[in-house]
Amino acid sequence: MVALFVREFDFVLGTSDFDTAGTGCGGPCSTANACRAHNARASDAPGLGTISRSQPLPLPNKLGKGRGGAHGGAQRGEWPCSCARTMTQPSKIDFRIHAIDAGSDDGGRVVFHRVLSALVGIEHPTATDIRADPGDWGIDVMVGSLADSILIWQSKYFYDKLGDSQKKQIRESFASAMTHATTHGYAVDAWTLCVACEVSAPEKKWWDTKVREWSKLYPHVQFDLWDAPRLRRKLMSPEAHPVWAEFYGPNKDILEARKTGSEPAPVAAPLSLDETPTYDRALFVRQMTVAGISEMDAQRHAYFNADLLVRDITARSVPAQLAAIAEIDAVLLGSWEDAVADPATAPNAENYEPSARKLFSAVMKETRGVVAPVELPLRAIHTRGLMHRIVEDARAGWVHDWRDVAKRVDSSDPGELVT
Repeated sequence: MVALFVREFDFVLGTSDFDTAGTGCGGPCSTANACRAHNARASDAPGLGTISRSQPLPLPNKLGKGRGGAHGGAQRGEWPCSCARTMTQPSKIDFRIHAIDAGSDDGGRVVFHRVLSALVGIEHPTATDIRADPGDWGIDVMVGSLADSILIWQSKYFYDKLGDSQKKQIRESFASAMTHATTHGYAVDAWTLCVACEVSAPEKKWWDTKVREWSKLYPHVQFDLWDAPRLRRKLMSPEAHPVWAEFYGPNKDILEARKTGSEPAPVAAPLSLDETPTYDRALFVRQMTVAGISEMDAQRHAYFNADLLVRDITARSVPAQLAAIAEIDAVLLGSWEDAVADPATAPNAENYEPSARKLFSAVMKETRGVVAPVELPLRAIHTRGLMHRIVEDARAGWVHDWRDVAKRVDSSDPGELVT
């Protein structure tokens, strides 16, 4: 499960329970022992549930309820007391946001490194970064003395997976750290790998196997892995609140705009040119597959960019932009409903794939003409991707039995592709 964050300016929850010691709900029932009325699991919060890696982040109370099963989506409900009025809606941390804000993976990598350095500094105030000049000796963040012994944290901004290329970089980084330690006469007491993604079972096995192999060669080195869930949990701790506020909290312009009732000036929606995930197990891909659509590269890229955009907007929590995304969602869903109601484009069982492709073509052509609200200028690729997010959320499909397709994907093993 992706760790839960509740966006509140005065505190960060330390666990998935609302009655965390030393914090409160932020409303009139706040006490030193926190609000007992909010003693509920995270899955009971409105609009939240278990989210898979490929599942889009639902906008709180804006864009539907989400799917059940492996893709989650709890029913929306009511907060048990009036303190909800003092709390902004829940959202989830996604480290891909750094690439969005910076405009590239390289820029996102720098910010992710800074987040890591700040987190290490909480536990080790003497932690420091090593500037590459020309190399960094295989050290990103360190604690200790280069004249004696050190602890190393290696930052790897891998937010999708640990593939062959990523594993090669990890091996090279560790080898560099140990080689330079030998060359320059200091010891490495601990080496911690930090990545921005959740790891799969095969990826975790690879890591555990490498640790066992390296431990035989360097028995004095302690190894650890800080993956995305581990980093999120660290960010959720009360002592990490300044780090969270610096990198994930609303920025000063947004806070000031909320105080004065004004809104930040609209900015062009970002566009990522980074490598697009395959989304092989995603519902929106499955719905295109059963419709007989085989060319999907552009569709995946559109979904990728729309998903990044919505996550970023949700994290920033600017009301006008949240409303803009909700408006576009309603318009796109309405276009799909209109096309389904039209006999000329409605899918049917007799011409299963041809009729589904006709519906798909008609709806996607409509996305080109969607005019985004002035609060959030969008590119055509974003509106197309937002339509795919509706399909991924099991609120639309292309074949006449699209609901059955969604149910089969929901009930399948997350590790298997339904055929």
